[in-house]
Amino acid sequence: RLQAPDLLWAPEADVAAGGDQGLVLEKAMASFIESMKNGMEVEVVTDEGSLLPVVVSLDEALSCFTLRADEVERKIMLSDIKQVCSPGEVRAVDGLASCKHLDERCATLLFFSGQFLACSFDTLRLRVYFETCLGALVASHRAASHPSSSSTA
Repeated sequence: RLQAPDLLWAPEADVAAGGDQGLVLEKAMASFIESMKNGMEVEVVTDEGSLLPVVVSLDEALSCFTLRADEVERKIMLSDIKQVCSPGEVRAVDGLASCKHLDERCATLLFFSGQFLACSFDTLRLRVYFETCLGALVASHRAASHPSSSSTA
């Protein structure tokens, strides 16, 4: 199962008093990526509101992740993910605001195709960890895929 590293939850005073927030994020991302490469169990929220346990894994190139439930497998390219949403962000999305099965423990992936995938976590802390790290990974992948034109001048 997914575990959020304790280093992310250090009191702000400890970080401000000499800790390096960049280093904390780097360690959190490294832990997240390692967990994803090894495969982590999450629960996907079905259309009916039930929870389906799946194993999520990330490829070595950090460009695609795979969802596995029993013998069924679905590959998702990071480039297909438009946004990783918090519950508050989901409520602002047309067509998702009325999804009664999504609660504060859900992180929702919105795809450019208009589809979505919601994952539920045991705690808010795990949801925030997953949402933050996957969101950063998607943003990093997008930036690497679309370098700004100013860097080529």
